Amino acid sequence: MKIDRSQRNAALERYQRYAQQHELRRSSERQTIVDEVLALDSHFTVDVLHELLGIKGQRVSRATVYNTLQLLVEAQVLRKIVLGDTLECTYELATLPPHVHLMCTTCGKLKEVRDPGFVTFMNTRKYTAFTGHQYDLLVYGTCSTCARKRHRKEAGRGVPKK
Repeated sequence: MKIDRSQRNAALERYQRYAQQHELRRSSERQTIVDEVLALDSHFTVDVLHELLGIKGQRVSRATVYNTLQLLVEAQVLRKIVLGDTLECTYELATLPPHVHLMCTTCGKLKEVRDPGFVTFMNTRKYTAFTGHQYDLLVYGTCSTCARKRHRKEAGRGVPKK
């Protein structure tokens, strides 16, 4: 999903408002991480962000990256998405419009799609003694690339089609 300038600006404003309300001290490491997060165009993990910062010559500990991402989740700048049974997490801007995540259980690829029907359904849901702020749908399956590879492999072995 393409991230536009208004979504990045909204995320930055959320962070600045949260930092001011919670009287967070300013640190160059935290600001470096925030700037890098706002520049990314796709999902990312703690390890990917830490490696990217290292490539760019920014010496920030993995713990600082993790703690800053957790702070950005609390500030509703980022969404944390837990992937499958591994409990691996990926992050994305919370200012993105609602969408569905499709995860290939073969290659691990994560794809985003907009589904107006799902958004409409979720917007009509009411829960007793609970007010939802955000939602996430993760659909597990097989991507078309992996399905084609499996089909070719099965065809090569003479395995009957299902």
